[in-house]
Amino acid sequence: EGLQQTRGKHHGNASGGRRVGRACGGTMDYERVKESVTCTICLGVITNCRTVSTCLHRFCNTCIEPALRVNSKCPQCRANIPSRRSCREDKAFDALVEAIYGD
Repeated sequence: EGLQQTRGKHHGNASGGRRVGRACGGTMDYERVKESVTCTICLGVITNCRTVSTCLHRFCNTCIEPALRVNSKCPQCRANIPSRRSCREDKAFDALVEAIYGD
């Protein structure tokens, strides 16, 4: 049976998924959070985030830079990326990841 974590307490979850508490008192699916912070190139937690302005997909800077040297398309959806400047630093996302996972 899955676990539901709300404010530090574990509860059974009918859907079978693990859930983590949110500051507002609700719950959020752990797997969905993990998917949102995973780089689809290296499959690790995104570090030094770059967001593609055309499609808003996020990648590690160390992953997307070499990928763009080979192909000017988003590795996730194949949207055209006109230049490396189309991949913007996303410090707010980096702060969110740090708040969730720490250093």
